[in-house]
Amino acid sequence: MKVLFVLLISFSAMAVDCGKEIEKLCANNKSDFGKCVKEKMSELPAQCRTEVSGFANMAQDLGNGCMDDLMKFCPINMGEVNESLETASLKQAECLKKNKSKFSAKCNAVLNKLSNALGGSIEEGASLKKIR
Repeated sequence: MKVLFVLLISFSAMAVDCGKEIEKLCANNKSDFGKCVKEKMSELPAQCRTEVSGFANMAQDLGNGCMDDLMKFCPINMGEVNESLETASLKQAECLKKNKSKFSAKCNAVLNKLSNALGGSIEEGASLKKIR
């Protein structure tokens, strides 16, 4: 779950107000960030709960359609994630943009769907757009 959460945050790059809320709630829980988010979901504002639920659905699609490509071309360094989720997410977003042409058609379709849902495309820098 943590890996998928990092990938999803890569698209929003913590510009999302909900990202800040989540980071506040789970900043001290480095060992299982995804579990922390799940356990503290009820403490998030309603809009953020909706967005996190949507992310969970997208994470499943991402895992099913892209995980092999993502781990091959843009592996996640969990040490970096534990040190700074924001920095790791920004680095992941850059890797996605750089390597998108190497991903399978199925993975590209999932990534395009995800980035469009978050307000842009990988090429345009969807990672830097806000979700409102």
